[in-house]
Amino acid sequence: MHKKRTLLANAIALLNPGVPMMFQGTEIASNQNWVCCSNMPFYDINSLVGIFSYDQQCNLVWTTIGPYQGFFKFTSDVLKIKNLLSGFSGSGYDLFHVNNNNKVIAFTRWLTSGTEVIVIANFGGTAFPNYDIGLPNGGTWYVVFNGDLKTYSTDFGDTGKDRTTVTAIQPGGDNKPYKGTISIGAYSLLVISRNQLPVVTNNCYRDSTTVGGLDYPIADANFTAQDFTFAISGSHQSIPWTEIIILLSVITNAFL
Repeated sequence: MHKKRTLLANAIALLNPGVPMMFQGTEIASNQNWVCCSNMPFYDINSLVGIFSYDQQCNLVWTTIGPYQGFFKFTSDVLKIKNLLSGFSGSGYDLFHVNNNNKVIAFTRWLTSGTEVIVIANFGGTAFPNYDIGLPNGGTWYVVFNGDLKTYSTDFGDTGKDRTTVTAIQPGGDNKPYKGTISIGAYSLLVISRNQLPVVTNNCYRDSTTVGGLDYPIADANFTAQDFTFAISGSHQSIPWTEIIILLSVITNAFL
């Protein structure tokens, strides 16, 4: 279960408020020493299937991630909901559910009323096919991310794979006016939203509010490892996303 624990920790770091600090290789659950030398293997070919290698600019060559494609997709799917759901861009935050016995927590994030997203994290080794959670609003909630899907690893549990919506009912729970029943796997993260994910017609979500525009990589049905790059101001130079995050963190801290 070490893979699930690692991915769960990564998702929590990405979906909490603030600028996440993630080191190169975290997006593919790397457990090897960091390397930044031209054309040096990222993994020992004698110990693992496939080689992770770098190009002349020390960028990870995504075509070499091989069997770790599932971990990569997990991270890109988390980034997808983070970028597309406005609730993750707001300052609203409410840690409203803490179950110490079952090791389950839940928090809400929102920008304005109607943009609420709820992140539920199971830090225990027990899956819960039916688990009640408080909801701040009525109606239908949509499951926008399920970290227990076999899409990410064949040894995951697929808990709740057929539960794509959550219906709010009364009486409520967790000091909320409503409650709903979710399904969550062991050592897994689930995200439900008041809104469905926007339809993406290509591999990039265009943010026209920045100077020159910024293309965010989106993990849709046609998404591949090569798409996991940023295109800034019309340039299609591949830039490791972890370096972008670290740079943004440095800039932010400089103004604090």
